[in-house]
Amino acid sequence: MQRNKIVDNILNKAFRRAKENANSIQDETNKINLAKKRELVRIETVKNIVTSEIDKLLIKIPKEKDLQEFYRSLLDIMFEWKNIKKSITRIKYVKRFVLDFYKRYKNSIKITKDTARMSQLRKEFYGRVASFLRRNSNHFELLFNVYKAYESLPKFKAYPTVVIAGLPNVGKSTLLKKLTGSEPSIQPYPFTTKDIMVGYINTPYFKIQVIDTPGMLDRPFDTMNPIEKKAVLAIKYLAHLIIYVIDITETCGFTIKEQLDLLKNIEKEFDTEIWVYFSKTDLFEKDHWKVINKITKEINKKYFLSHEDLKSSIISYMKKRKELYL
Repeated sequence: MQRNKIVDNILNKAFRRAKENANSIQDETNKINLAKKRELVRIETVKNIVTSEIDKLLIKIPKEKDLQEFYRSLLDIMFEWKNIKKSITRIKYVKRFVLDFYKRYKNSIKITKDTARMSQLRKEFYGRVASFLRRNSNHFELLFNVYKAYESLPKFKAYPTVVIAGLPNVGKSTLLKKLTGSEPSIQPYPFTTKDIMVGYINTPYFKIQVIDTPGMLDRPFDTMNPIEKKAVLAIKYLAHLIIYVIDITETCGFTIKEQLDLLKNIEKEFDTEIWVYFSKTDLFEKDHWKVINKITKEINKKYFLSHEDLKSSIISYMKKRKELYL
């Protein structure tokens, strides 16, 4: 975004409307009074539009205390709340500045009878307002970017939530479709070029949100930069249960050791309960069952070979956690 673009748009709108409003005044025969009315309308219009645009921008900024922890965390990663609050305070000061200067210049225009002086005072007011807004353009831009970023974040429901994790191509999206029985919705997520997929399990009691996170919980944490890692960890505020998918056929392109290493990574960073789902059972050969016996003893976690059993257990698990839906 070009520097001053937002501020320039506000000023252009204010000055254009001010001229239109002033030119619409034609009912005064006294030239001095006509000039005075027009200059007063001009500065009032600029004041009104600038302060109105500031109010519109401030209203669009989500309040930190009102946000779910997930959204608070992401906006902090992207902009840092201390910077957001600083810009909000500064923009409010800009508004007070404009209101203060409007009062001073309005009074000065009212008491003068020199039309040239009226025009000069109005131009001074324009110049001071424009200069002050441009000096604070970085704050306008930051807040506008916060608003646009928040609007583009994936919109998750406040439902009991299951997050599916695992290395690429292990069968996460297939499992998501099997659990929810429908095509998932696709939502963008910051810091990754891939989209989050979201589906829902309907029960007689509540809905369960199921999220697949390609580009995040699918690679070792030590390969991520600090920003990426923080974005991944924001997921912990959503997850009430993690399903880790393992492909022991290794047709995904990753060894069992690599898959178990990522599982350990996630265990270390998340304090959420983790269950294991073994995918691609239709490709199993005799030796694969021996591998499963070995792995299940090693990981010591609840595990599933059937998506039907997994779905039933998820519903039972969430039903017991009444704090998530009551």
